[in-house]
Amino acid sequence: MKMNKKIFGLTPSEAVRHDSRLKHSMAEGIRDKKAFLANEEKSSIERKKFVDKDRRRFLDLIGKAGVSLQTLKASSLVAGAFASRNALAAEDFMNKNVVFVYVSQGAPGDQWLPDAPNATRAASDTYRDHGVSDLMAFRHVNVEVNGHASGRQALGDPQLQFHLHKPTVDMRIAEVIGGTTPYGMMYLGANALMGMNQFGEPKELLMISDAGIPVDGPQAALNQFFNSAPAIKNDNGPKQLIALQERAVNALKSKLGAEEYSRIQSHLDALTSLESRIVSKDEEEPFNLGACNQQGINLFQETLNQGYGQADVIASAFACGLTKVAVLQVGDNKAHYTMPGFFDREVHGDGSHSGNYHDFISCCRGHQTVPAYMLKKLKDTIGADGKPLIDNTVFVVTNCMGDGREHTPFASPWGMATRMPGFQNGFSRGDGGNCRDFISAIPVGMGLPEGMYTNLGGDPSRANILA
Repeated sequence: MKMNKKIFGLTPSEAVRHDSRLKHSMAEGIRDKKAFLANEEKSSIERKKFVDKDRRRFLDLIGKAGVSLQTLKASSLVAGAFASRNALAAEDFMNKNVVFVYVSQGAPGDQWLPDAPNATRAASDTYRDHGVSDLMAFRHVNVEVNGHASGRQALGDPQLQFHLHKPTVDMRIAEVIGGTTPYGMMYLGANALMGMNQFGEPKELLMISDAGIPVDGPQAALNQFFNSAPAIKNDNGPKQLIALQERAVNALKSKLGAEEYSRIQSHLDALTSLESRIVSKDEEEPFNLGACNQQGINLFQETLNQGYGQADVIASAFACGLTKVAVLQVGDNKAHYTMPGFFDREVHGDGSHSGNYHDFISCCRGHQTVPAYMLKKLKDTIGADGKPLIDNTVFVVTNCMGDGREHTPFASPWGMATRMPGFQNGFSRGDGGNCRDFISAIPVGMGLPEGMYTNLGGDPSRANILA
């Protein structure tokens, strides 16, 4: 009798079929990789052509104004004014901004959306408290990965595909619309560097953007992005910074229109006020954390205060024309808010793993006060076109988890707000697909040419946020 001996648990015929399927799968993978690379090359060429055209237009603009690039480096505010002038004269999608606000830990599914049971505990109530819930499209999103490996999902799943690294969506958009602004993009943090490895370095998984390490804290952000280019000895901080900006602005007054000069003066006044608030840490009334981890209230409040300050910095940067793309990371993706490294007893340990539902909901509501505050700033701040920033800014709230107590990917609390015509406007709630669907919809709604941002990997229609 012929023996049907098994090899690695398979009969010979099963092994043949398995080998055939494996070869077919490998062939498909090779074809997909070739298509991926071809699309990347095509989009890179399209993007380069557009960026080169935009830069030529910008150089022509400042040339006619009698201003050199070296002169613009003396003042980021003046450079921003010319960048805004260039954007207003360019394609419609160039006069648009986008900001992504990341908060961690998710939210219990029945405590996020506005009509949740026991709505006084719903995380989305903070938007109502700030008077901006009428602008928000609240969405449940599937981030697709369990546990803490999903931080990168918050900006569109840039994990290795075909063994190639693909940039996060903020970087892809900045490559298109950030070529002539003083800063291509801003990546800011509010206690975002609290999760450190044994060498005192930020853990890789804690960074949500490919832009690198965030500028942590509003004082550092103000110094870095609103400073003048020349290094000044004995610089005594923001007061010196603002004085240098004033000197540069006055020196270039004849190159600016009357409205531009007036607007920059108002920016300088706003920066002076912002610096005072940052120093005094008087951004908002302290959030009432209730029973949320009493041991860590001060550090949690510090994280929120830093978030409020960074929201002011981003709104000012948009208004001044310093950048069109920003990311604010509130905390790291493991919520190290109490005593980092001390037996893991932080909001993550004592909140997510405590089993106390009320504590966890309180923490979630605290997180959401930062994006709610930022949305109000975008609504109240006037941009270079004379309209509120929210009219031409896409505001996106992202997360890395569904229910943070269970570490599941489902029903993660995401949201979007804008008055741009490409998106749904006004209050709504519902399902937002998965993280790649949601992120893919952002450049579509902004009107960016599709050939410049291929391979985001989602279906924009499933995000349920497009007009």
